[in-house]
Amino acid sequence: MLILPLEKSIDWHRPPLVTILLIVINTLILLFAPDGSETHDGLIQHYGFIPAEHRPITFLTHTFLHGSLGHLVGNMIFLFLMGFAVETTLGSGLYLLFYLIAGQCAVLLFWLLNANSPIPLVGASGCIAGLMGLYSALFGLRRIRFFYSLLFYFGYASAPAIILLPIWVLNELYQLLSGEDSHIAYIAHVGGLLGGGLLGLGIKRFGGKVDTAYLDESARSQTRNLRFQEGIDQLKALDIEKAYGTFQTLLEADPQDGEALLQLYKVAKFKPQSPRYREVAERLLNSPPDPHIAVKDLHEAFADYRRSCSSPLPPDLIAALAKRFCRGGFTDTAETLAQELLADGREEAADLLLFLAANLTDRDEQRRYLHLILEKYPHHEATVMARQLLNG
Repeated sequence: MLILPLEKSIDWHRPPLVTILLIVINTLILLFAPDGSETHDGLIQHYGFIPAEHRPITFLTHTFLHGSLGHLVGNMIFLFLMGFAVETTLGSGLYLLFYLIAGQCAVLLFWLLNANSPIPLVGASGCIAGLMGLYSALFGLRRIRFFYSLLFYFGYASAPAIILLPIWVLNELYQLLSGEDSHIAYIAHVGGLLGGGLLGLGIKRFGGKVDTAYLDESARSQTRNLRFQEGIDQLKALDIEKAYGTFQTLLEADPQDGEALLQLYKVAKFKPQSPRYREVAERLLNSPPDPHIAVKDLHEAFADYRRSCSSPLPPDLIAALAKRFCRGGFTDTAETLAQELLADGREEAADLLLFLAANLTDRDEQRRYLHLILEKYPHHEATVMARQLLNG
């Protein structure tokens, strides 16, 4: 049985540095002493944890050794999937401490039940099992989405995160008692899971440093998505006032929600002569680039606004929109707007003409725009670049 939480994506503004460092260290050790080499065998015998004749240092060092490339890759995938969410929640320092403590919980349970074993225990799986326990405890009753695979069945489901902890523990015990693949230290996994779960419950109970905003992000996102779909359904049913209220509420909660803003515009467009249409259209046209707002949608909104509203847009906004239209393939519109600004004698036309010259493939048009800059705006800073392009 396989269960993988899929609730979180990595925020590269806050990269999981300790998780990445652990992956690098584990990988470098196996690269230094590849599977099958004398160096590799020597490392495992000397620094792997052998219950019957262990040394104190091996309680730690065994967690950085792996028996094969497949063993390493499997563990590092799970470390990456579980580690970044737990590290972001706890912070790097506490995360590393708990990672190492969970590894000790795993090896201690393994030692307790296999005290006379001469077989070395190696691998980071005990630490990673601890991260799985931490994940379940930290997210607690928050519903998370996960992938599951059971025999020939697989799919996606959502449930409170804490439910995964007993499921993971029971799965490891089942694997242990069924005698499957005796080379895997299932009991160490159980120790890690239980240790991580207790650490997670403990830090929540006694008020440790936990990024609750990160934990609640999924719940907020889920609520937002439900409200968004509700607005879409209202729009499809032509319940305009309710749809407007729904998308307006989403924007009040997150003013940067470009997807909600675009839908709000589509609702307001049903009454193009209303004041709220003008307000929403201007907000959309002034919005920063957003993956949910295609240039095509922005171009259409701009054309609709000009047809419906008599109020002119500010020259700096027109120049900014012209550049976005040019990048999005609406070059004709961008050139028309440049000509309008030029006819009005606006300073913004100089930068826009320079931008168009740099992005057009027609050499004659490029030179025409550059000469216009020199002719109409001889003292503008854009003339320096225009001369360089003409002379180049």
